[in-house]
Amino acid sequence: MFKAKVVVVGSPESGKSVLSNFLGDQTDISQSRYHPTVGVRVLEFETPVDNGRTFTNMDIELWDCSGNENYEGCWPAMAYKADGVVIACDAYKSSDLQAVENLYSYFVANRGLKPTQCLIYASCKNKEAKTLKSPVASVPIMIGSTDKNSEDLRDAFKKFLQRIYGKLADSRDKEELQMMS
Repeated sequence: MFKAKVVVVGSPESGKSVLSNFLGDQTDISQSRYHPTVGVRVLEFETPVDNGRTFTNMDIELWDCSGNENYEGCWPAMAYKADGVVIACDAYKSSDLQAVENLYSYFVANRGLKPTQCLIYASCKNKEAKTLKSPVASVPIMIGSTDKNSEDLRDAFKKFLQRIYGKLADSRDKEELQMMS
């Protein structure tokens, strides 16, 4: 069974914790009051992933990272050995959309991850989802809220995990071939 570390980053109040709770099937997904994450919160869960032939279980470590700039010094530890990155933003804040590019640069591009190992979540909260172009052209974007289009968000996350699974499987196969030669 593969284990994947997925880091959820974004600006403060962009919906990272609500999304993390939702994806990790936590009971409290709709916080009535905003509670900023202090540092990082790690959720661990197992989920089935379609590996192309059958479904296999995958252990997920979902790192819900604070968006507070005071924790930027912790970014190297948060990014360490990440297999995937979800960048959260508020679809209605232009400053959040601009921050996505900086987060992508630090957590994805500078760490050697591929665009397929990243997913952008544009939270529309209680407003209707709108069409939005991804701030990073090569990265898929999921738009919506956990209460309005939850199945679409789950499907997008499952496809994201399939891409991560494929990358992990390829890495394992390469290591096995190197060991045999």
